[in-house]
Amino acid sequence: MKRITAAVVGFAMLCAGAPLAVAGAAPAASSAGGAAESAATHPHVMKMRSVTGHVVAVDQTARTLRLKPAASGSTEMTFSLEQGSKLSLTSLQPGERIRVSYIDRDGQLTASAITPLTHVASK
Repeated sequence: MKRITAAVVGFAMLCAGAPLAVAGAAPAASSAGGAAESAATHPHVMKMRSVTGHVVAVDQTARTLRLKPAASGSTEMTFSLEQGSKLSLTSLQPGERIRVSYIDRDGQLTASAITPLTHVASK
């Protein structure tokens, strides 16, 4: 009987301590250091994003696109197309307004979709 009681009490203490251990780990993961640690332990983290702006240049040979984002103060961004991608740069002209959906792979921006944006003037 003493063994059963000791086992139940030990199990209860273990269960009661588990939330404390988890709660104690949460602030470290949400801090800036935790984010840097996460990036260091997961170097191939990909983030899907999109940006709207104007075409600066297109390089058909290198399969790259330079874009000036519409947000003020933003610097130009260079996107590449993966080999075998069905995206085409042939119809893009400098100055054209587009939206680029892209994947950020460790700072390498790879376009996954390019959408021309045209505004029709209302009467």
